[in-house]
Amino acid sequence: MKKLFLATICALCAMGCVKDESVSYEEQMAIDEPLILDYLADNNYSVQKTDEGVYYHHWLEGTGTQPTIDNEVTVHYQGSLLDGTVFDCSYGSCGGSGNPISFSLSGVIQGWQIGIPLMKEGGRTLLVIPSRLAYGTAGAGGSIPADAILAFEVELLDVQ
Repeated sequence: MKKLFLATICALCAMGCVKDESVSYEEQMAIDEPLILDYLADNNYSVQKTDEGVYYHHWLEGTGTQPTIDNEVTVHYQGSLLDGTVFDCSYGSCGGSGNPISFSLSGVIQGWQIGIPLMKEGGRTLLVIPSRLAYGTAGAGGSIPADAILAFEVELLDVQ
């Protein structure tokens, strides 16, 4: 619990340290796009893309409630960089606690605010999130560098 608290504090501190943005939002999205497409091709993922730029693939379509930005949700997830480095995980099999986490969708990165509402309870989805819809130029803590594109495997367990 103490490690989770410290990691959260570190991530919040990192988010507050905004670097000088040397490229515009559109320029960074143009940098991210080919990297994302290469990652998807290398892993043989067939995906859809939201208007905002989040790529997603439903491995398992859920049948339950579909959340909105106003909901609290409970999920299991694994987050990684495109090189496969896992930076966070709730599953016990990847070093996480083994316990799902609950949070308000309004309090997480934009990529999750866009991607999680595309799911239904019981679903399992891949979200590939461009850097500016994740932690942007600030990165997060020591494990997510600036301008990192993130890939999340998310299992939506409950919508409150």
